[in-house]
Amino acid sequence: ARSDLMRSMGLSYADMERKGIIMPILEVQSVYKRPAFFDDCLTVRILLREMPTARIRFEYEVYNSQGDLLNTGMTALGFLHADTHRPTRAPQWFVEALAAAMK
Repeated sequence: ARSDLMRSMGLSYADMERKGIIMPILEVQSVYKRPAFFDDCLTVRILLREMPTARIRFEYEVYNSQGDLLNTGMTALGFLHADTHRPTRAPQWFVEALAAAMK
């Protein structure tokens, strides 16, 4: 879902790395509400409730084809300089692409 969101913004994670930014996962949460089964068609909805700073938090909802909510979750990622692995704020070009995609 994160990769698809970035592609919809005209970005890719590979592009971010080429620009010197990496985004490691810092935190993961998952709440299983109902089971999914083999060959189920699932829909993942991704939510961003706030603009990123030095971290970005993605919230997820997973639904089956009947519209039943199966799972909720969250991942928090940090923005780091690829060469030093030191934290940095979200790059301005990323924030601008995200803001344009959210309109």
